[in-house]
Amino acid sequence: MRNDARRALNMQPVVCRAHLPGTTRHCCNKPPPGWIKINIDSARNSSTGVASCGGVERDEIMQWRFGFSKKIGICSSFDAEL
Repeated sequence: MRNDARRALNMQPVVCRAHLPGTTRHCCNKPPPGWIKINIDSARNSSTGVASCGGVERDEIMQWRFGFSKKIGICSSFDAEL
């Protein structure tokens, strides 16, 4: 494995101050110069079973470059994360 790939895999997230009472917001470190960072997540409504996912791509100065969202449909939380 290349050194830069190994370094990217070893980056640790930084936990930021909560943005809503009783919740925690997770922030990530800036990627190294010349790199981009892609964060993705999913959510599922436990009452209806409907899930969706989304993601964002940011550059080395944490500027938004690209984002997406998609309705997955009815599935388990595990499947939504995949």
